[in-house]
Amino acid sequence: MMKNFRKIRGQERLVERLQNDISKQQLKHAYLFVGPKGVGKRTLAQAFAKTILCGNMSERPDACDSCETCQILDHDNHPDFYWMRPEPGKDYRIDAIREMQKTLSYKPVSGEYRIILLDETEKLGLTCGNALLKSIEEPPEGTIFILVSSSLEGLLSTIVSRCQVMQFSSLSSETVKELFLSDYGLDEKRASLLAGLSSNTMEVADYAEQAQEMLEWLDFSDIDRIIRESPHELWDLSQSLEKQEHIVQIIGYWRKSLRDSLVRSIDKEIEPMLDRDEPIWEEDYILGALELMSEAIRALEQRANKRMTVDVLLQKLRKAATA
Repeated sequence: MMKNFRKIRGQERLVERLQNDISKQQLKHAYLFVGPKGVGKRTLAQAFAKTILCGNMSERPDACDSCETCQILDHDNHPDFYWMRPEPGKDYRIDAIREMQKTLSYKPVSGEYRIILLDETEKLGLTCGNALLKSIEEPPEGTIFILVSSSLEGLLSTIVSRCQVMQFSSLSSETVKELFLSDYGLDEKRASLLAGLSSNTMEVADYAEQAQEMLEWLDFSDIDRIIRESPHELWDLSQSLEKQEHIVQIIGYWRKSLRDSLVRSIDKEIEPMLDRDEPIWEEDYILGALELMSEAIRALEQRANKRMTVDVLLQKLRKAATA
């Protein structure tokens, strides 16, 4: 189901700009939504298209969600909404661009506008980019292109110059948490933990369904207890951790927990607000562990052997903890 403007979180500034274009009847023939993955570019592009095509738009431009047009859009079956994206792991194909261009020879079916939404346009390449450029330079009346891209790299500068560029910002951790609560139905604890993993985007939502399993790994105090008190369990711990698909994110969350603990331990103003049950580690241990975790993350990102990297990390953490 496509969202409307009212349900967009974290990009209110861009929503207002798009609403102004609609209300002032100053719609551009081409928009480029660019920004990091997971910040709502595609979601806002769909909300924009839905509002333009809505048959019962509110005074402050937004889709009504109840008219026939909105219902058809929610079922991905509107003749004037054309959504394109490349196959997973591949670039755009020229035949897909040409197939889209065939639709441009016809007038919109049910209203004044036709929306062409092209996702992941950083994967257009030179041939497809040049073919698309011709359509953007001379669009048929009533046709609006919305290009979505995680980067300007890979896009022809001539395409960028012919679009109204909408630069997306990262989301706040609180916004990410709200989205996990409202859109994914997670409980407070899982939403908070995944928001902490988010790096201020919703890309982490790709593994929201695995949140329950990940909860077992995200609490570093449990891991630290095993490291300190149960060295005989390190082998099993290492073996289990190595099998986790999102091991970099898990170690990253441990690192964040230690950083937060360090800040809390040295910031006397917030010390009275600390949870009595929340662990505070020794400063020297935290600093050493942070460096060890950063080294492990760098190694894993460079495709080092997972088992060896995890083994080394846990053994060094134990040595630091018992020094």
